[in-house]
Amino acid sequence: MVSKEFIDSYANIPPPDPKTVCLGRCNGTGVVSLSFHETDPKWKKMWDEAGGWGATKDGWHFVKCPDCNGSGKRDVKNNSPE
Repeated sequence: MVSKEFIDSYANIPPPDPKTVCLGRCNGTGVVSLSFHETDPKWKKMWDEAGGWGATKDGWHFVKCPDCNGSGKRDVKNNSPE
């Protein structure tokens, strides 16, 4: 019998509340992982601002989510990011 272990984005933190979770790319974690392969100008700019290749050896940066400002939550009253 083969045993498999599944790990999600919330490995060591509680999963977000579906009623308030950020609807942006961070999926409620407050941070977005960016790769040097980014093609969308918005994300490519953030990758460059994080230091581009000068600050990374593996081609990845973790940046604060612009949709929730790093909180992982959205403003439910206004249905917009906090």
